[in-house]
Amino acid sequence: MRERILKLLKASQDGYISGEEISRKLGISRTAVWKHMNKLKDEGYEIEAVTKLGYKLRGIPDLLVPEEIKSKLDTKVMGQRIYYFEEIDSTNSYCKILGEQKVPEGALVVAEHQRSGRGRLGRSWISPAKKGLWFSLLLRPQVSSQEASQLTILAAVAIARVLHRKYQLPVGIKWPNDLLLDGKKFAGILLEMKTEAEQVDYLILGIGVNVNITCEEFPQELAGEATSLQVEKGSSLARVELLTAILKEIEELYLDYLANGFNKIMELWKKYNVTLGQTVSITNWQQTWQGQAYDLDANGGLIILLPDGTMKTFYSGDVTLKR
Repeated sequence: MRERILKLLKASQDGYISGEEISRKLGISRTAVWKHMNKLKDEGYEIEAVTKLGYKLRGIPDLLVPEEIKSKLDTKVMGQRIYYFEEIDSTNSYCKILGEQKVPEGALVVAEHQRSGRGRLGRSWISPAKKGLWFSLLLRPQVSSQEASQLTILAAVAIARVLHRKYQLPVGIKWPNDLLLDGKKFAGILLEMKTEAEQVDYLILGIGVNVNITCEEFPQELAGEATSLQVEKGSSLARVELLTAILKEIEELYLDYLANGFNKIMELWKKYNVTLGQTVSITNWQQTWQGQAYDLDANGGLIILLPDGTMKTFYSGDVTLKR
């Protein structure tokens, strides 16, 4: 009902709309209209109420509330079900519950703040309130567990394409899941899945994007390593607009991937990657290898040319670029 009220308010932004008209159009009481208006005000909407004139929407908050996401979302799958939290331990953890409940793919779990945001290899992810995009998508692709890493690459490509085209930001992708600006990380992807007989039952793409975090708000230990879109662009970004653009791009690439395979995604990744051709060290299972990042294999694994001339392929690991 609040979504419908917001549509009426937005359609009447050049003037006022009376409580009586809202009541008549939506088939609810004037008291119900008043209660919904108060709830919208509590969420941060600036609504002016004038006797004999009615209500006027004066300001929209930069909140990732379902009403705002849906008003700008142009997808058929991604984000058609939205689970919104002001605060949560981890969007991935809640998304796992949805996976077990057989919720259809495309479900979006989004939070203003994560108390225990997680990155790869058990690391924490700093996710301050209302400063970034902290969200998870539930997917159910019919792929093997080895092919699942392709979805991390797909999500990275989607984010890079949006930021290149929409915001003219020169994003680079470091295999497997880091997005960089000026050599500093501003976004990461955590893929988790449940498998049965080597086939994926469901897969969760957890995505964190530092959007409007200032330099001063980063912990001291991340100085020189982390950045945000606001820092790099020099101005703040509207988070709902960015989120919906990313969801649309992920959907387009995902549907193409399901229909045509991984080749297009891999070629797009190569356009944005900052890994291939570089001397790297990669740590996996408490062992470290060094060599040259040579190519991706058909499943998205990173092929390393080792100093002895042999090739080794990795499907996970912590990569450091040697400067």
